[in-house]
Amino acid sequence: MEQQEKRKKMAGRPKKKPDYDEKQQLDAFLEELTAAYQEADSLRTMAAELDITPLKLRKPLITAGAFSSETSTEVCRLREEGKSVPEIMDITGLSRASVHSYLPYISRKKQLKRLRQQQN
Repeated sequence: MEQQEKRKKMAGRPKKKPDYDEKQQLDAFLEELTAAYQEADSLRTMAAELDITPLKLRKPLITAGAFSSETSTEVCRLREEGKSVPEIMDITGLSRASVHSYLPYISRKKQLKRLRQQQN
C-alpha cells in the first residue's frame, strides 16, 4: 500500500517553472516589441538592429496590432474569409513564406477550431 502511494505522488514530473504563463510572457514580449517599434525609424532599421529579417519582425508586430499594410490587411481578410494559404498565394501572388509572415500568430486551440469550422 505504501508503494502505491509513493507511485501516485511520483506520477508526472513536477513543473520546473510552476509560475510560468506562456500567454503572459508572449503578451509582455509583444508589448516591449511594440514600444521599440514605435520608437524605430522603420521596420527595416529595427530588423537590422535586431539582426533578423524584416519578415521575422513583421509577424509578431502584426500579432500585436502594431504593424499593418495593404498587403497584411488583404491577407488577414482573406484568411478570415476561410481561404487557405495556397488560395491566398494564388490571389495575391505571394510566396507561402510571405503569406505566413503576414498572418498573426494564433494558438493551437484556435487553429484546431478554425480547421473544424472549415470542415463543416
